[in-house]
Amino acid sequence: MKELKLKTRVLKYLQKAHPEHNFKMQNLKTLNIGQYANAYVCNYIDEKFSLTIKDFYHCPSFIRYSYGIIMARRELKALNKLNGIAGIAKPFMMLSPFCVCFSYIKGESLASYRGKGKFLPVSYFLELEKLIDNMHKRNILHLDLRNLGNILVGDDYKPYIIDFQSYVNKNFIPKFLSKLCMQGDKSGALKAWKFICSEPLNKERLAYINKANKIRKIWIFKGYPIKRLITRLKTA
Repeated sequence: MKELKLKTRVLKYLQKAHPEHNFKMQNLKTLNIGQYANAYVCNYIDEKFSLTIKDFYHCPSFIRYSYGIIMARRELKALNKLNGIAGIAKPFMMLSPFCVCFSYIKGESLASYRGKGKFLPVSYFLELEKLIDNMHKRNILHLDLRNLGNILVGDDYKPYIIDFQSYVNKNFIPKFLSKLCMQGDKSGALKAWKFICSEPLNKERLAYINKANKIRKIWIFKGYPIKRLITRLKTA
């Protein structure tokens, strides 16, 4: 019942944004129900549209009207800054103050690859490094690439990066912190390389990720802080 309500709301958003098009429920697929302050995520695919939608409306009202609005806007803002870079979803539009949509990327996460014992060629990881460098050149720091669920292997076997709601603009933080954040992003790619690549890391990259892992122990930008807080309260 909850999922049906979530899907019905998203369908209304889409229909209102494009009244000339006939959006159908069967073309809407739930990817993540969402909990705490996390968005309901789904995709809509038909002959005209191929979209991913994130909606924070289901969150408690104090989260919806603060965090939800900010995160939805941040996602679209990041995608606009990165528009035109291969490996990044194309921005689409805000469907409501709490709901954002962008182009759907069909693929499988590196977390899934690791779980299934699959391997990728070194060419994939070299492209992933270039993608992260291009992202940083646009001043976007992702902060959550060590979560391999945010890096995809597309149907074309090329790398894609998703989920930018927690990004930071490197121009707005001190240089030393920006450098650490960039290192964190790059170490996410190297972490995947270490476990999923058909070829081992070279000495330079292995030294880089070992250094990053030491810093990781005191890293503040990791995981979902609200979810961690609620979990701690429940287990206290």
